[in-house]
Amino acid sequence: MATLPTKPKAIRPGALARDVQKFNEGVQGLSAKTKVNINGTVMTKATFQAVCQRYLAAQAAVEATKQAHVDAVNNRNAITLETSMVIKEGKTAVKSLLGRQSTQLASFGIPMDKALTTTSQQQVVANAKRRQTRQVHGIMGKRQRAAIKVVGNPPIHLPSGGEMEVGAPPVNLPQAASSPAAAPVAPAPAPAPAGGSDPTGTGNA
Repeated sequence: MATLPTKPKAIRPGALARDVQKFNEGVQGLSAKTKVNINGTVMTKATFQAVCQRYLAAQAAVEATKQAHVDAVNNRNAITLETSMVIKEGKTAVKSLLGRQSTQLASFGIPMDKALTTTSQQQVVANAKRRQTRQVHGIMGKRQRAAIKVVGNPPIHLPSGGEMEVGAPPVNLPQAASSPAAAPVAPAPAPAPAGGSDPTGTGNA
């Protein structure tokens, strides 16, 4: 006699349902007076039929539930993209309608935008300070760096008995804005000699 499993999960429902269906078909050919003793319980044709039909009905309900689950998942998937788009665009529209710092946004699950901490005037001052810092430290932008070109080859010095030395190559730096040249200053006239002497040497006082 085969050992019977003691846990329902150890029995495959689909396989058992097929066995029950086939066994129930065979019971139909038994005599109504048939009696069988199973574990101390007398089983007749009617009791066999009752056991089989009860399990087959339970299995049918499970299969119907499975199909209902599949149908429900398919229905949800069919409207997922549309719903996601409506909610995403709706949040943007509500934020524009109520204002980016409106406290009412929280009721929609929308976070408020952070308030600006600097005014336009403060931003202008900050930009000016950054430009001055770059000038002081010699920091160049992309265009300024691109304007620096290496011209020619680096000079090479080979002293007798020493190691070869390679100097820095000539570099063409971008022209800085030049200020207008200052006008030459004329020299001051020499002071006249004391005693009224004639600086020309002619002897005329």
